[in-house]
Formats: sequence, structure tokens, C-alpha cells
Amino acid sequence: AVNEWLKNLEDLAYDLDDLVDELNTEASLHKIRENHEANRPSTSMVQKLIPSCCINLSFHDFMSERGMASKLKEISGRLEDLFKQISILSLVENVRGRPYRTTERLDLTSVVEESEVYGREKDKENILNMLLGQESSVGKTTLAQLVYNDDRLKDEFDLKAWNCVSDQFDVSPGRYDDDDLNMLQVELKQKLSKKKFLLVLDDVWIEYYEDWDILKRPFVASKSGSKIIITTSYSLNVLTSTDALSLLPQHALEAKTFDARPDLRDIGKVMVKRCENLPLVVKALGGLLRTMDSPKEWEDVLNSEIWIAEELKRCFAYCALFPKDYELDKSTLVYLWIAKGFLKVSQREMSTQLGNKYCDELFARSFFQKSSASSSYYVMHDLLNDLAKFVAGDKCLRMDDELKEKVPSYIFENVRHLSFIRHDYEIYQRFNFVKEIGSLKTFLPLPIHNHGFFTQRVLVDILSKLHYLRVLSLNGYSIDELPNSVGDLESLRYLDLAGTLLKCLPKSMSNLINLQVLILRGYIASTEKLNEMTQGISQLTSLQTLSKMIVSKSSGMRLKDLGNLSLLQGEISILKLPNVVKIQEAIDARLMYNLSLTEVKLAWSDKFADSRNEILEFDVLNALKPHFNLSSLEIECYGGADFYGDTGYRELPFLALERLTFENMPNWEEWLGLTHEVEGIAQSLVNLRRLSVGICPKLLCLKDIDALPVLRNLQIQEYKITSLNVFSLSGGYPELFSFSNDDDDGNNHLLPPSIRTLILYDFPNLESLSKGFRNHISLRHLSVNNNPKLVALPMKDQFDRLWSLDINTCPLLKTWCLKNKGDYWPIIADIPDIQIDGRSVHDPDP
Repeated sequence: AVNEWLKNLEDLAYDLDDLVDELNTEASLHKIRENHEANRPSTSMVQKLIPSCCINLSFHDFMSERGMASKLKEISGRLEDLFKQISILSLVENVRGRPYRTTERLDLTSVVEESEVYGREKDKENILNMLLGQESSVGKTTLAQLVYNDDRLKDEFDLKAWNCVSDQFDVSPGRYDDDDLNMLQVELKQKLSKKKFLLVLDDVWIEYYEDWDILKRPFVASKSGSKIIITTSYSLNVLTSTDALSLLPQHALEAKTFDARPDLRDIGKVMVKRCENLPLVVKALGGLLRTMDSPKEWEDVLNSEIWIAEELKRCFAYCALFPKDYELDKSTLVYLWIAKGFLKVSQREMSTQLGNKYCDELFARSFFQKSSASSSYYVMHDLLNDLAKFVAGDKCLRMDDELKEKVPSYIFENVRHLSFIRHDYEIYQRFNFVKEIGSLKTFLPLPIHNHGFFTQRVLVDILSKLHYLRVLSLNGYSIDELPNSVGDLESLRYLDLAGTLLKCLPKSMSNLINLQVLILRGYIASTEKLNEMTQGISQLTSLQTLSKMIVSKSSGMRLKDLGNLSLLQGEISILKLPNVVKIQEAIDARLMYNLSLTEVKLAWSDKFADSRNEILEFDVLNALKPHFNLSSLEIECYGGADFYGDTGYRELPFLALERLTFENMPNWEEWLGLTHEVEGIAQSLVNLRRLSVGICPKLLCLKDIDALPVLRNLQIQEYKITSLNVFSLSGGYPELFSFSNDDDDGNNHLLPPSIRTLILYDFPNLESLSKGFRNHISLRHLSVNNNPKLVALPMKDQFDRLWSLDINTCPLLKTWCLKNKGDYWPIIADIPDIQIDGRSVHDPDP
């Protein structure tokens, strides 16, 4: 009965939140209409103090317009009923608050020190012995990772592969028919023929022998000694008490033992025993205890079932929408939390900053793990994914293949958030049930960035009637038109249209006054066909994220309208800047005064109906100069000859800039922005880590590039080969034949010594890399592409620290680097990853 009471209270809170949101939205819309109709400001001092929503509008009319009075009465009745049940159920008020505080620590970076692994040395050796002997094995993911990357297996196998299978194993995925499966298995059998391989199948749940029998058929053609490691969620020996007690202080105290805190050792013993010595649980517990210093706080945790604060619990529970093994994009997750109102920020803090802190907290507490693919992505362990579903209860519905698209009707009563696995072709019948979820707040297809086709009927007949919807993603669907009814979704906070085929946005979008996140450009896809944005976007003053803005010359959104959106933060791309005809428009955009924007792209066009106005472009560029705290700046198709930092324009105040990109700048000849001769300029880019220059055919010089102390990645790309006959990074060579610019002491000043990645494209006369790398001990990745005369590489001692070498369309160099044949093979043989013309040198001959 108590659980039912709590469930009814939670449902009431959701409905009350919807009602309050509807009231606020209606009042705000009325205020906008009043201001629009009033062409002149009121002259009455008293009238100025009265909210415009109350002018010429009776309270009765306002409450009855959408049945607000009846809704409020119904909610009040439900609240009274719940209040009466308190005494019947003998409920006692017992609210004890605990202040929530995040851990004060350095910001997390992509460089992660792996945790020590306790109690698994023997298991690891056993598996290695099996692999190097004649047995197969079943283990756990962590052990499998340790084994997979062990140096002793480096030369043992011709091929290695890792695949995450997850809990829904299907030998023949739905997108393949029987013929396709047969073709895939035949092709796999051919590739494995007479090869010795190591295959890891992670997280396997195969219950039927027939499935395993079908899966293993292609492997029988392999060479004797091939191995398959399988990890599963079935039982594996837990840690010993000693190992578990050693694991806890590592995550709770950042120490290997309790020696420095003996007052916590006895409590720790009880805790790890209560965790049953399971390493995942001990690690999660240690992440929680990291914010607590006293034995009293540890005892509170020991006697409490509350693991994370309510602020984090809501964010974590929302992750129940994502399937197991799904890679969570950090920025997308934060945007979703913003849309759901989970991030309550102070005036001095941006919502994205708080969202990033929450992600860091969940990671520190081991609820999230970093993805192996990218440091900006997270994954959740299967058990924690199950925990998120448990915490979310019946409010989150994840419609995956497991449900077979057939959901019991009784579930719809309480569902507020819906995610579903995408199909290539989405039909109306699949979403017909959504009409039964009257209070749906989230409509989220997964994976978010995939492509597919979506019937217009769903948009018109179903989605437009979900008046409480706050999150709507149509990312990647082949939609060329949004219905005007999208403007009826007045509660909408998050709208993702990236990857669609939209050519314009409906004018009714000006009604979406609560919209906070509008995504028109993503990491994978953009709205390429979108050529204009409705002017009404400038009225959406709640917008915090506008990933792309297209400047209009006439009826659409003008550049000056950007100045109305003062809450914008994060990244923005401003496109079609040739449509700016007056400098004042760029000034009114107030880009310099928006300190919350951290990544800015300014794009002109490479197609002009008339001749270019280089002076206007330069003036617009300067008027749009971002603030000093910018972290990323990208300039594309700029037609001026001068740039920030050139002679006569000494101010380049980008103190925090980490990434700088120049793309397709046809008239740019020389940048003096790095020279010591311009006072203060060299010191202005002390944080620059990545510099990319592409398709700048007249560029002769990036002078004194070695003045950049922390540059890690330099990319130089030019696709018009003949235009690079005259090019130099240091400004001293009419043609670049080699990377040699040593002084008397053997020091090279051509490239920064801290550089880690160097990519060289299309140098038609480049012959040698044998010099110029003497002091570049930080270089890890070297890629040379389309350099037809290149024949000489650095000497062996200069390549000792290189991790990867990529050679493409360099015919002379290719001959010298052939495996076991070329003269340079002894120099490069120890480099772990060598690619020549798109193929690893370690791949067997075709």
C-alpha cells in the first residue's frame, strides 16, 4: 500500500509539473503577443509595473482557455486524497537532508591512469597459459582486456579481433537474410583460412547450442592454435577479503592501503563484506566514499541505502533509456539533462558546466566508465544499466528488439520517456501506440546519429499531439519538411534535426519559447540542405544551444538577431556570412560579449554571384571577433588577405584557444600572428594544441610556428597539388624539399618540439624527412600522403617512440618500406601500426 501511495504521489508530481509548465508557457506567449502588438512602449509608470500577460485579460478567461481551472481542481482533489491516506498508512514525516557537494579536483582529461587490478594475477596467467597452450577459456571482461593487450601475444597470432556481443545474441541479425548470412560466413571463412587468430567475444549470452554451432562454422578453416575467449555475466570467483580490502582505499582514499587512515579500516572491512567482495560493487562504493572524510560519514553510508544524491539520481535514472553497451555521448547526455530540467544552476554557472560535473561525478563513482573508442563517450556496465532501469521504474520505456514492438497496454499509463531502436524504414503502425501515452516527454530514436526514413504521417498525426513533449529527436531521418503543427509542442526543450533533409524551418517554430537546445549540426551529420532559418528563431530567448545559424539576407534570421539570444553557450557555426551587407549587423550580433560560447565557426562561401568585397569581409571578421576565453575557432572560405594578428591588427586575445582551423582561404598569403615581432602575439596562443590549415593555395608562411609551446597536432592539407609549388612553414624556402632547418647546435626550429601528430598532404617536391626531427621526441603519429618524390625517412633512433606510420600515394617511399624487403624496413619494423596505401603491413597477402 505504501509503494502504491508513493507511486501515486510521483504521478501527481509529474502532472503538476506539466500544469505549471503549461501555465507559464501560456503566460509567456501572451506577453510576447502583447509586446508585438504594442508598437510603442507604455507611458504609464503604473502600467509598466503590471505584467503584460495581465493587461486586458481576465483571470477567468485565462484559466478557462485550455481548461486550466478543471485541471487544477482535479490535481487538488488527488492531493487531498493522498494527504488523507497519510494517517491511514501510519506514515511519519521523517525528512533528513544531506548537503550535496561535488568533489573539488582537477578537471578530468582524456589521459586516464588505469586502476590496479587486485586478485586477478593468477586468473590472467591461467588464461595466458591456455592461449599459449592447447586450451580454450571463459573469463571476464577486465581479464580479457588484460590478456588481449599482453605483449606476449603480440607475435603469437596472425589476426586479433574484439567484439561486444551483448545480451541479445542473434546469429542472423535482422538486416541480413539467409543468403546474406551465408555470404558473410563464406567471406569470413576465406579470410581466416590458414590463419592463426585470437577472437574475444565479450558479454555473450548464448543459451542454445544450435546458435553456437552456427556461429563457429567459419572458424574451422583457421590454423591450428587459434583461440576464442568468451566473457559472460555468469559466475566468476569473487575477490578474496584481502584483495577487496585493498581495492576499497584505492577508489575511496586514492591510496593502496588504510595505513594513513587506520580509523576507517574496520568500517571498510564491514563494507567490503557487505559488498560480498564483488569488485564492481567495491569500486562503486569507493567512488561514493571519495567525497567523505570522517568515520561518521562512512558509518552513515554503511547504514544507508542512498548511494547517490537526488540530483545525480535523476540524471542516472534517465540513462535507463539507453540499451546495454550503448556509448553515451557526453555532450548529448548533458543536453538531454538540460531539457529535462535536471540541472539547476546558479547565475555564475552554465548548465553545460554543471552537466559536465555530473558526468564526472558519475564517472568518479563508477556508475559510468570511459569508452575505449573516445574519451568523450561513456558506457555503463550491464549491472548498472539494470540498476538505472530499476531506479527509473515504469517512467522510462526502452522499446528494443527484446520487446518485439509489442508492449502491454497497461504499461502506457505511467510512461513518460520513450526510446526505441531505429529501423531503416519507420512505418506508421510501429508508433501507433504512442497516442496512448498522453503525457510523453521524451521521444528518442537510438542510435542517435544513424540514418533512416521516417513517415510524415507520424509527425502529423502522432507527434504533433504530444503537447507535453520536451525531448524530440529526428536526427538522421530523411525528412524534407516539418509540419506547422510542430509549433504546438510548446513544452519542447530539446529538438534535434541534424542529418535531416530539411530545406527550411516552419514559421510556427517561433511558438517554441521554452526551447533550450536546437541541434542543426552534429558530429556526424548536419542539415546540409537547410538554406534559411525563420526569423522567429530570434524570439526563442530560452535557447542555450544553437549548433548552427544560417545568415539570411532578407526574410529569414539576420546576423543581428543573434544578439537577442544572450543565453547561448557551447558551440555555434555561423554560415553564409556573405549575406551580411552592413557592418552594424555583425556588431549587433554581440559575439564578443557572449562569454559562454566556447567553440565558434565563421563560414563565408566559395561561390559568389558577384565579385568579393574583401574589405567588407575583413570588417565583418573583426566585428565578429569572439571573446578571449574561446577554446576553438574555425574560419572557412574567408576571402580577405588579412587576419587576426597581422600587421596593423595586433590584438589576438585568445588566451584559452586550444584548436584553430583555417579552411579554404583563397587570398591568404602570410600570417604574422605567431611572430615575436608583434608584441604579445606569441604569448596569446600558449594553449594552442591543434592547428589545421587546409586549401589555402597562396599561403607562404606560418612564421615562427615553434613559438607554440604545447602544440600537439599539426595538419597541413592541400588538394590542389600544383598550388603548393611555393610553400614553407618557416618562411625561408621557395620550395619545400626537406624538413631541415637546424642551427649550429643541431636544434630544429621548423616544427614545435612538443608536436605529437604530424600529417603532411600533397607536397609535390618534398624529398626527405631524414633531417628536421632530431629533437621531436614527442612525435607519436606520422602520416604522409600524396608526396610523389618523398624517399627519405628519419633515422632509426628518431623513430623509437613512434606509434603509427601511415604512408599513402608515395610510390618511391612505399618501395623502400616493404615488409622484409625494403631498405627502410629495419628502421620502421618496431612501429606498432604501419599502414601503406590503406593496408596494414601485418595483413596477410590478398
